[in-house]
Amino acid sequence: MAWVSRTAHILAAREGGERVEMDTVAKNTKFKILALMGPHNKSGEFSRSIRIRSVMGPARVRDRVVESTHPEAVNIEFGHMWVTPEGKVIKRVAGIHVFSRAFQMMRK
Repeated sequence: MAWVSRTAHILAAREGGERVEMDTVAKNTKFKILALMGPHNKSGEFSRSIRIRSVMGPARVRDRVVESTHPEAVNIEFGHMWVTPEGKVIKRVAGIHVFSRAFQMMRK
């Protein structure tokens, strides 16, 4: 009689996490983000903050994270209110959504 281990999914994820293909997908994602960022890139500060980091999940599954270390990354991605130093709200600045769009492109 056949049986499947209760931890088969974890073992498979650990095996997959060590594959070179995972690094390739992470690099492709980073390149898509940088390409989408092109028209919005003025100083290059935000694009220089994009990096790939290897992280361990709770079941010791290795994964890759494409992230920005820029302190204003959330505001740049999703938008923010433009407020003067005196507290006057000028307008809403739209986000550029480069991470969201790159994620959608990589899903296809």
